[in-house]
This record gives sequence, C-alpha cells and structure tokens, in this order.
Amino acid sequence: LIQFFSKMKKWADMANLSQEFRERVEQLERNFEVSTVIFKKFEPIFLDMFQNRHEDQPRLQRSRKQRRLPCSTSDAFSFCWTLFVYTK
Repeated sequence: LIQFFSKMKKWADMANLSQEFRERVEQLERNFEVSTVIFKKFEPIFLDMFQNRHEDQPRLQRSRKQRRLPCSTSDAFSFCWTLFVYTK
C-alpha cells in the first residue's frame, strides 16, 4: 500500500487533481498508518493470550455428518481484527 500511495500522489500531480481529492488521499494514508501501528501492537497481545495462530493444525472431518467445527485460533484472530476494523 505504500507504493500505492506514492503512485497515487504522482498521478494526482500529473492529472492536476483538486486539493480536496489530495486531502482525502492523505487522510486515507494517515488512517492506514494508524491501523498498521495498532495491528503491530494487537498481534503480540493476541499471541500472548492465545496459542500461535500459525501453529493451528488442519482439522479433519471424521464423519459424513456436517457439524460445525470449533473456532480455531486463526479464526478468532481474523474475527477480532475484522471486528476492530469495522468498528473503527
């Protein structure tokens, strides 16, 4: 995304876009930077509370009956982060 924002600024310069548009792009970039910092703090806290999400073992279905499997650590990680992003 860093490359995206630098290319976006160059494109805005070439296309002589309005100041309002440039300010909105800068606001998006600041929001992204804040979310990145928060994510870097969230991940170690999550890993302290739960087992490492990269160590989740794939779960095999044992019967033909479709049952909902328990929530894995990676599912909880994705849910927590997505919930934060949506509420932010």
